[in-house]
Amino acid sequence: MDILKEKFNIYENSDSNNSLKIEIDHYYPGYINIWNTSMKDYSDISRWFSVGFYHDEVRFYLVTNNLDQDKVKEYAHTVEFSFSSSSGGWSWYKSDTLYSSIKYSDDGEKTEVPDFEQIFRISMEYLRKLYIV
Repeated sequence: MDILKEKFNIYENSDSNNSLKIEIDHYYPGYINIWNTSMKDYSDISRWFSVGFYHDEVRFYLVTNNLDQDKVKEYAHTVEFSFSSSSGGWSWYKSDTLYSSIKYSDDGEKTEVPDFEQIFRISMEYLRKLYIV
């Protein structure tokens, strides 16, 4: 989390984006949640972007705990996401057009170290698509 937080600080400290937050998920400690505390669009839908770290890959999700599933479904469709699963009282969505996951090593070499620069770039694509930045 510290590496990603350091990379996102570039945006947290800028004039255009001073409300981006990042923290370890309390329910799933292998996940990092990112959200904007002052979202204007779709503010009636509680949502965040989640990066899940697994032993050999990273997965990306739109997550919501909103009870109005019709609104969430409409929003998810608008940003080209599809329902993936329900867990922890939350609905998890995967992108139809962006990466759903990336392996730590694309060349088949075994590594346990994620490419944080790549994770950051992909996360920024997601955050823009989800109107979070």
